Formats: sequence, C-alpha cells, structure tokens
Amino acid sequence: GRRRRQLRRRTREALRQDQRELQELRDRRHDEIREGDKREARDYQDKIRDKRKEIHNDRREIYGNDHDRRYGWDRDRRHDRDHDHD
Repeated sequence: GRRRRQLRRRTREALRQDQRELQELRDRRHDEIREGDKREARDYQDKIRDKRKEIHNDRREIYGNDHDRRYGWDRDRRHDRDHDHD
C-alpha cells in the first residue's frame, strides 16, 4: 500500500540520481580521454561500471526482472560500448 509507494518513489529518486551521476562520470571519462590521461579514464570506466550495476539493481527493485529485458539493459550496455573509445 502506502508504504510500498513511498519506497518506490524513494527508489525512483535514487535511480534518477544514479543516472545523473553516471552521466557525470561519462563526461569526466571523456575529458580524461581527450586530455590523453588513459589511467584516469580507466579509473572512470571502473566507476561507470559500478554505477551501471547500481542502476540495474535500482531498476530491478522498482520494476522487477522483466523490465530490464523489455527495455534494454543489454541495449544500454551495447550503447556504452559504442562510446567507450570515442
């Protein structure tokens, strides 16, 4: 009931925050690559991977397991791979 709705709302807010943080990490990684600092870029890649796992878990908590298959957890991963070496 009400408690579950509050939990979902809080989890959705956490998901949005994680998505913003993921974009910031991607931007920083891109800056490091542009500046030629491969070691820093690798560190950001590790942080990005961890953040994506958090987002995956948040989505599973909110929507259940079917959501990721339907809405493209794998598609997101393919998209990331396409841009990892910009």
